[in-house]
Amino acid sequence: MESTYFPGLLRVFIGIGCDAHVQEQAGEIIEPLKKTLPGTRWVAPVNRHLTLAFLGDIPASGLDSLMHEFDRIYQGERSFTYRLTRLCRFPNPSGSIIALTGEPEGPVKDLYQTTMSLLKTVQLQSVRNIFRPHITLGRIKNPEKVRSKIDQRTKVDLRITKITLYQSTLTPGGSIYTTLKESWLHSG
Repeated sequence: MESTYFPGLLRVFIGIGCDAHVQEQAGEIIEPLKKTLPGTRWVAPVNRHLTLAFLGDIPASGLDSLMHEFDRIYQGERSFTYRLTRLCRFPNPSGSIIALTGEPEGPVKDLYQTTMSLLKTVQLQSVRNIFRPHITLGRIKNPEKVRSKIDQRTKVDLRITKITLYQSTLTPGGSIYTTLKESWLHSG
């Protein structure tokens, strides 16, 4: 296989993007919060995703083996629907993130474990070793000043049809995500 060259360090993660329907549902859910949480930085709909593994800054040279193994490791996986059941502050009730969350069980847990196998195969590690599936919708600027409780039940169904390797570029206006590789899952 021909080598691909990526200069320097790249901030990288493996995740699942949100389709237009989920983006629309998330927008409707957070609309009332926008009035009560001034100063919150809301994630652009195009940037909403569920992270399977955050690798952090890795040498670009380390991407060759990851990209080479990406399709192979996911080829046996089937697409499925994952339900996000809560809108809450994350990672705890006083956290600075507003997120849609779900339970780490069933097919999404299996997909996470497949992702960990991929990283082990290519000798990379996830920065976080605890899987807490969520989609970040906003970041509260001063979480200690927010007194209102954010915790409501939701029924947001995320259709998981592909896994994406993203590069995240930090800018003053927020993160910019670039797709480096995608692997489509089999229809289930």
